[in-house]
Amino acid sequence: MKHISFYLSFLFFFILFFSIKLSFISFHPFILFAALSFIYILKKNTQQHFFFFKHLLVYILSIYTLTIPSMLLNGGDIYYIYEALAVPVICFFATFFVFCFSYPSFFKVENLLPKLITWSLTLQSCITLLMYQNKKISDFFYTLISHSELQEKKLEGVIESSSRFIGFGIEFFGAAIVYSFGLMFIAWLYCHYKRSLYLLFFFFNSFIGLFLARTSIVGVILGCIYIYISKLRKSKSSLTIKYSLLFLIIIISSIYIFKNDISYFILKQDPNSPTAWVLEPIKNFIETGETSSKSTDVLLEMWKKTPDNIQTWLWGDGYFRKHSIKGGFSGYYKDIDVGYLRIIYSTGIFGLLAFLIIQYRMLNYAIKDTSIANMKLYFYIMFLLLLTKGFFSFTSQIFLIYFFQKNTKICLKKLY
Repeated sequence: MKHISFYLSFLFFFILFFSIKLSFISFHPFILFAALSFIYILKKNTQQHFFFFKHLLVYILSIYTLTIPSMLLNGGDIYYIYEALAVPVICFFATFFVFCFSYPSFFKVENLLPKLITWSLTLQSCITLLMYQNKKISDFFYTLISHSELQEKKLEGVIESSSRFIGFGIEFFGAAIVYSFGLMFIAWLYCHYKRSLYLLFFFFNSFIGLFLARTSIVGVILGCIYIYISKLRKSKSSLTIKYSLLFLIIIISSIYIFKNDISYFILKQDPNSPTAWVLEPIKNFIETGETSSKSTDVLLEMWKKTPDNIQTWLWGDGYFRKHSIKGGFSGYYKDIDVGYLRIIYSTGIFGLLAFLIIQYRMLNYAIKDTSIANMKLYFYIMFLLLLTKGFFSFTSQIFLIYFFQKNTKICLKKLY
């Protein structure tokens, strides 16, 4: 029975971490988790347990006070309210349920959250690799996942050409978010425990992450910076700096000496292979002198679509998604993926500032006085960088930190 509880707990965390929507369930598992969480709270003394929610829910609700003028002036849709308010609230209660269910199985595990994320990310990477190598395995996992029409259209061409990796329930920008966040935790584990196994996990997951989404480079670079700075602080020796500089000189010299061989290797790749897709910016640099790619070119064009009037800058247009004639939505408003611009067009510059400030306040509250508190700046920089590519709310990751890393023993004492 203990083994069943253990594996079920890990399965719930895996679904939660990757936000997996299963095809054999008509609704998102988060809704089920949140409903069970809500029922559990009602059975308990709500006044005693409200400390879980009062701080974070106040932060979530306060972010939308500046969206009211935009909605009144523009009469826009409610997609922004849904994605940036309703979804985080559901995530909050869903995370609370998974925490309550799984913690008894993992309560003896030191630094639970970093290890759970490392296990989950490594398992996801192994599944992703198997899905790419074997079509039957890929088809099996693919049938387990429910995709929207928009996702289906994006995935069709990628699956047929095998031009990049597709994960189990994650792909494209969503994969970049999850892998960047996860790689930071693996980097922390390596520095904390000084075990080479975690360094191996870091590089393995970095490799898979880049083949899933090139934007994962954000987590790879920040993770490497964290490891390097952590080593510098702990060593307290100039030898580390000297060896680092020597290593850097060797790397640069090797690239210069073998540049022709490297160029040949990059240029001879099959255009439809994942390797060619990952190395596309480097290939373009060799050929044209510019580190561009199809996706970066599109992204740069989106950045040019800034508002052309003061009212939109201040209060937005009130729209987050683009409506189709048949109903529903056919894409993002003005065909823009960039997170910053999507928020500005929806709620204006004041809404954007409120969003950024509240996200920081929530992160600061969740991570304060935890063993990973020194990661706060790295997480927020990662959040700001990823918003240049697309929109996402950092709240689901913050809730993981809040429940699984912050005062877990105190929380469980009040719960049971």
